[in-house]
Amino acid sequence: MPHRFDATRCGDLSLSNHIVMAPPTRNRASAGQVPNALMAQYYQQRAGAGLIISEATQVSAEGQGYLDTPGTYNAEQVTGWRRVADTVQAAGGQIVAQLWHAGRISHVSLQPGGQPPVSPTARRAIGKTFTTDGFVDVSTPHALCLDEIPRIVADYRHAASLRRAGRFRRRRGAFGQRLPARTVPARQHQRPQRRVRRLHRPPRPSAAGGGAGGE
Repeated sequence: MPHRFDATRCGDLSLSNHIVMAPPTRNRASAGQVPNALMAQYYQQRAGAGLIISEATQVSAEGQGYLDTPGTYNAEQVTGWRRVADTVQAAGGQIVAQLWHAGRISHVSLQPGGQPPVSPTARRAIGKTFTTDGFVDVSTPHALCLDEIPRIVADYRHAASLRRAGRFRRRRGAFGQRLPARTVPARQHQRPQRRVRRLHRPPRPSAAGGGAGGE
């Protein structure tokens, strides 16, 4: 029976053990949401895990939900992530990226031009986020229209291409807290039908009775 400290494989990645480090949100990026030397040191110290999943990194300025979280949408940020990846790999570890868009879990002070965060619904979430003023209630979002969704998809595509340049082998997605976003209850949709009611429809079970796995 395999032991947790035995080497293994995950797809085309060779891992030194079965231990996976879950992604933490750390709020340690430099100005411009750029990964820095402190972050590289943090991940290097944990390179003994078989696989590290990075903290969430927003795919656009609009995708930021908390103060000082790192981004992956411009060259300076990718240079910072390359330093992180190189440091982990030099220590014998493997690291994969978690791309995200925080959706409505955000605040206007974190958004470009002080605009509202975006979401499948215009209902404000019940929760708080962290800003320069400490923990504050999240802001009321703007409900996405159908013609706005391709822009966010393009942001994910752009960030994924940049993360490859940053020497990250794989990516994990998140929107709000998960990607694809789960269906928002119908009672939360008090807007014209032209707005999207859901970003993702879960696949139906096959005729043989087997459900579709994964998210």
